[in-house]
Amino acid sequence: MDVKKLRNKYSGKRIFVIGNGPSLGKMNLDLIKDEYSIAMNRISIIYNQTEWRPSFFVCTTTNVEDELWKKDILTSVELGIPIFIWDRLKEHFVGRNNIIEMECSNGMEVTEDPPIDWWSNDIEVGVTKYGTSMIVALQIVAYLGFEKIYIIGADLGFKQHIIQKILYRLNMQTLGHLFDQNHFAGNYGTPGATPEILNSNMIGAHKLAKKACSVLGVDVFNASIGGNLEIYKRVDYYSLFKSRDD
Repeated sequence: MDVKKLRNKYSGKRIFVIGNGPSLGKMNLDLIKDEYSIAMNRISIIYNQTEWRPSFFVCTTTNVEDELWKKDILTSVELGIPIFIWDRLKEHFVGRNNIIEMECSNGMEVTEDPPIDWWSNDIEVGVTKYGTSMIVALQIVAYLGFEKIYIIGADLGFKQHIIQKILYRLNMQTLGHLFDQNHFAGNYGTPGATPEILNSNMIGAHKLAKKACSVLGVDVFNASIGGNLEIYKRVDYYSLFKSRDD
């Protein structure tokens, strides 16, 4: 798929950027089934609860090497929508014609205040995947021309259940995933990094996005229910649809 044809294609439009935090399970996603949206990773776990499906999808995680993750990721790939992936992962998407490969950088850094030049205005050149897959999604939607971004399901506040911690130390990751408290589904699976590092880097990623989008004239709002993401102005999710005839 030729990404150049997508640059600024959606100028002036709004889009919903979907995180996979616990609050997502409290939201009526059917309200955005006719809206533009972008989601990531194991979002397909929630498909059996809603008619909504994303317009775009992101996979820049090496967790795709896990068979359960890969199965759920490919469920979204099979929707036929544009799929943005880390070019290092292309072996997992052979034969797919809806794939857009991107070079990713800065993923191994640890800082709560990343420099503005980590933000990419040209995903053809590459993106930063620092802190969270959502920072990749935000760079993509800015490139696509969207001017109002509503984030949902971004809760931050990662924590690790004591039983989960013990199981991970015993290399029993599959069982440990069953105690996941950080996603909309209890069996989603928590990344291996410590909660402290995850939270710090996620905060840094959103600080970076806010700075960059402000320069670009792109408005970003947090429409999540609850959670700890206070970097953006909050808006009530349901108020965004009040003009519709129900």
